[in-house]
Amino acid sequence: MKGKITKIICGILGILISTVAFAQENKNNIAFQKPYSLSPSPNYPHCTDTGDKTQLTDGVYSAGVGSFWTQKTTVGWTSRPRKQVIITIDLGRVEPIKGISFSTAAGIAGVNWPLAIYILASEDGKTFFLVEDLTQLVECSLPKPGVHQTFRYKTDKLETKGRYIRLLPFCPSSDNYVFCDEIEVYRGDASFLNLPYSGEPVTAAGLLSKRQFTQSGCRRRFRLDLKEVKSLIKTSKLHSQNKKKALQETESIAKQIKESDYPNQWEEFKAIVPYNHLHRRIFKLHAKILSAQGFPSLSLWHKHRYVPLTLFEEPMGSFPNLKVTMMQNEYRAEVFNLTNASEEDIKARFQIRGLPKGINPDYVRVYQVEYVDTREGIVVASALTEIEKEANFYITAVPSGMTKQIWLSFHPKKVSPGDYHGSILIKCETLTKEIPLQLSLAPISFPEKPDFCFGMFDYVDACPSSFLGITPQNREAAIKDMNTHFVNVPWGNSWWNKSKTIPWPKQEDIDAEGNLIQAPDFSKFDEWVKMWPDAHYYILLACICPTSSFVGKERGSQIFNKAVSQWAAAWAKHNREIGLKPGQVGIHLIDEPNTEIAFKAILDWARAIKNGTSEISIFIDPTGTQVWDINFAKETLDYCDIICPLLSTYYKGGQRLEDFYDKLQQKGKTLWFYSCSLSPLHLDPTGYYRAQPWHCFLHNAVGSMFWAYGASGDPSSWNEYPDMGKISCTPVYIAPDSITISKHWEAAREGIEDYQYLKMLKDKVTEMKKQGQKNPLLTKASHFLETLPQEVVDKAEENTRLEKEDRSFIDQARIKILRLLIELNRNNRS
Repeated sequence: MKGKITKIICGILGILISTVAFAQENKNNIAFQKPYSLSPSPNYPHCTDTGDKTQLTDGVYSAGVGSFWTQKTTVGWTSRPRKQVIITIDLGRVEPIKGISFSTAAGIAGVNWPLAIYILASEDGKTFFLVEDLTQLVECSLPKPGVHQTFRYKTDKLETKGRYIRLLPFCPSSDNYVFCDEIEVYRGDASFLNLPYSGEPVTAAGLLSKRQFTQSGCRRRFRLDLKEVKSLIKTSKLHSQNKKKALQETESIAKQIKESDYPNQWEEFKAIVPYNHLHRRIFKLHAKILSAQGFPSLSLWHKHRYVPLTLFEEPMGSFPNLKVTMMQNEYRAEVFNLTNASEEDIKARFQIRGLPKGINPDYVRVYQVEYVDTREGIVVASALTEIEKEANFYITAVPSGMTKQIWLSFHPKKVSPGDYHGSILIKCETLTKEIPLQLSLAPISFPEKPDFCFGMFDYVDACPSSFLGITPQNREAAIKDMNTHFVNVPWGNSWWNKSKTIPWPKQEDIDAEGNLIQAPDFSKFDEWVKMWPDAHYYILLACICPTSSFVGKERGSQIFNKAVSQWAAAWAKHNREIGLKPGQVGIHLIDEPNTEIAFKAILDWARAIKNGTSEISIFIDPTGTQVWDINFAKETLDYCDIICPLLSTYYKGGQRLEDFYDKLQQKGKTLWFYSCSLSPLHLDPTGYYRAQPWHCFLHNAVGSMFWAYGASGDPSSWNEYPDMGKISCTPVYIAPDSITISKHWEAAREGIEDYQYLKMLKDKVTEMKKQGQKNPLLTKASHFLETLPQEVVDKAEENTRLEKEDRSFIDQARIKILRLLIELNRNNRS
């Protein structure tokens, strides 16, 4: 009984203390229950309600992190393209202000932490002055990107005034999410009322400059890296005095970050870490930590090329011999790492020796892996910039406290098969070392053109486009790059492209009865086809509206059917005249149909096209998991030639959906898969890009698509900080005048080569069975074809989900196939 009374008293005291604290905080919070305006209106469906007009200043915080943006106490926005969220609080009179708090949550489901929360102050509600970026004033550590939590951006270090306080949160994400449950403004000393505003007056639109976003992104990167190295210092093996000095250095750096306005010029800025001298000071502290752990000034080590590389890598394990096993004429790669534990940058020189064609053979291209920050604040080590030779050596600079990964890309042509034992000679002031390098070339050549369809929804015909990063200056390089990565299904566009690559007829080309009386203009279409002389298919996105007509002829009418049929027939005839094969040109009518209205529209168009010709392929990418239950879907799909569901949807639909698509294949339909993940550079290159062709082989699909080659950030893939709505979905780094490849893009090409291995093995088994051969090797090969793709797919999914360090399973599977092919060829000849 005594214990219960004690608990009750403690509970009451706790409530009284929290009530007093709440009252004291609200006394200082001069925004409590004050009115505010919101632009645009909140629109996130799971938390939007009439209470949004008062909930940001009502003193009530959303309970818990798990459902933050589904609680009615939260106010939320989502938009695409971006509309800047503007929150303006009216304090009722001009007040001295010492602080502000902005409560939010992020770190999951595509919701990212604010890059900046700009604070503006005004006395009249018309002329505003920029006070500061709240995210740069937070004294505690910023939330870690990718970690789900609630967080209050809070400061009491302001010295300003105003009646109207305007907040502009900039939260870059795929759907431009902004969430907040409470804003507080803290009264400052009365003397603040006599302080002048600093700087020039700004408007909301004028404030949102790309330079300022870039500066905010750089400051965030500095602070996140400083936070990480500070944590490492505290647990390091540094002696106590050295540890104290290192922590003092972090305080000095923190102060300079607050004052930093880097970069002054954002146009040429690339978010390649480290950015500048201030950033390098952070990594020099990491060098001290590495040195205290006993690492030499330069460590040479290895990890699998597709295992994520972090900013604060620590050398691990002994260095194995590098070995590349491959066919002639294919692309494969290997890597090695250099970690600098000294307090100065190290210039490392290296050369490839002992392989056919002499030192640094031309079939090996050498790249260094760049660490590039993203709008989410997550650094990705994927960009591959080529290293040029100087005096027969490749030269790279390894920054103090960092790891430089070197990527060797092999593409041997006209090199005799065999096992070659070479080496990589590495030289610097503190190290001279030779790494064994073995190249095993099989007596099999990889074909010039894989038996696989691959497309990236490139739309290079639509350049220049405000949506895509392909420009007249980089288009030629983009096409060349896609060709070397086996893209053989180019995509054209009639939506973003004013020149209209699809040869639509004009009004005067078709008479009142629906007869085509004059051929349409094929010139733009022909120009596009010439860009891709070796394409397997040419597919064009029509992007028709479900209610659209055809040159004024109502969809579904007899006149519509006649006009479309004759136009399609004329187009097919023209395709034959310029040397294209029947079915090589395809049209994609409505993107991602999943409703009866969309399927009905596609049906009307596809039926009319097929009535005119069988030589125009119909492409469709249904996204529903229950396509068989949608009226008109089955009939529509009967008129389509290439069926390309989203890979994730294909699996979500379960066995019934897989059986449904399998029956369509039995009817002669071609199955492809596509994937469309935003910010794919954050994903595992093995699980996302390389494994997709394995999924294709497993389900008898013969094509793979990814969205989208040209979908870069703004102004380029190298600087996502000022991204105002252009979502970066590309696996390459696109600048207005250049294209740079990445690990992810190399993984996509390797996946296609893996598919070709499987196809070659399947063809060989089929050939030998037709010849009536029976031997254990043939049985083993048949078993491999039945079991290996599923094993790889299962491991790829598990690997991605659990973030395991193993990426070698897919290489091991490929080499097993290669060895089987060699043995089968040898056995067949004998």
